[in-house]
Amino acid sequence: MQAVLTLIVILGFTLTAHAQTPKHSETLLLNGLDMYFEVYGEGPPLFFLHGGTQSVALWHEYIEHFAETYEIYLVDLPGHGKSGSREDRFSYQTAHDQIEGLLTHLGLERINAVGYSLGGEVLLQLAVLDPDRIQRMIVVGSTHHYTPRGPDEVEFLLSDDAVRSIGTKTLIIMGESDRVAGGDPQRSLQLAFRLHELLPNSHLWIVPNEGHRTFDGTGKPEFIRIANEFLGGEWDGPAQPSK
Repeated sequence: MQAVLTLIVILGFTLTAHAQTPKHSETLLLNGLDMYFEVYGEGPPLFFLHGGTQSVALWHEYIEHFAETYEIYLVDLPGHGKSGSREDRFSYQTAHDQIEGLLTHLGLERINAVGYSLGGEVLLQLAVLDPDRIQRMIVVGSTHHYTPRGPDEVEFLLSDDAVRSIGTKTLIIMGESDRVAGGDPQRSLQLAFRLHELLPNSHLWIVPNEGHRTFDGTGKPEFIRIANEFLGGEWDGPAQPSK
């Protein structure tokens, strides 16, 4: 059932977090490419995917806020961090194949996931191509139609029909001033609303006065709270009231 638009106001307080030591880290050879990942905590599997030019380090300070409930997997996407790539530029298809290969290797049939920017777009593609893989996902600063702003970037486009086919329970997070869509905040907001409209089981959080990295800084405590609520099933059923 289509969820009603949910608008959430950021609370202005801060929280200190400390990175943990992984209980396991490994570089696997998958599909002829190195793929690096780290594992923390205990419980149902929860994957975190970073944005472009980043690595698993992006999520280190968030681990302790989820690791008591979930087994956390941090993954370096192809061509990032310690993971290899066979292309000069990032390939969404290769990213999908590597994530799918990792899940198969680990024997994980279904996961929850959080993806930021590029990582969120990888999750959207995974949800289209492997509809039973993701139970719940949070996509932050991601769109289903990304137009490159530089020669080293790659266009990402999912058709409306492809997005409508996604049954995954999804929380879409977009900053009010995000410039992910060609540097235009208004276009970014339009795409966020459109993605919410197309996804049959989605909520939308427009974060006031924030740009692309809405989960960081003063918004971090509220992101952690909302993410845990959503991933824990507290938002299932009727749409949540505005907060």
